[in-house]
Amino acid sequence: MKLVRSLCLIFLSVSFTTGLHSAESKEVLYLNCLNTDETLRNAKQNEILVLDLEKKLLSTNRHKNLKFISYETEYYASIRLEGALVEWTLNRVNLSLYMKNNFIKDGRVSSDYVYNEYQCEVVDRI
Repeated sequence: MKLVRSLCLIFLSVSFTTGLHSAESKEVLYLNCLNTDETLRNAKQNEILVLDLEKKLLSTNRHKNLKFISYETEYYASIRLEGALVEWTLNRVNLSLYMKNNFIKDGRVSSDYVYNEYQCEVVDRI
């Protein structure tokens, strides 16, 4: 039984990775991201994510055309606003999206923050 479960997990992992890599062959990747918190998801606090892989730009419902950095398993983008530093991280393997809003007090990033987690799926168009 453990062998079957392990083989299923390997198959799903390869399927996710292969699906994302084939989607990455496109110039633009569209993701529909649902908040993992049921209350926030029901309150329509979800995100649509657009990645322009050629120009290395990330856009969400809230922020447009942020330059992103590509790491081995993640894409990362941030924007500093008045009173906040917002960071976006997309895990390329499991399509989890994390948004961290750090508050800025007296010109410094404080340890106070708001955090949201999303589970994304690749879609053809938004």
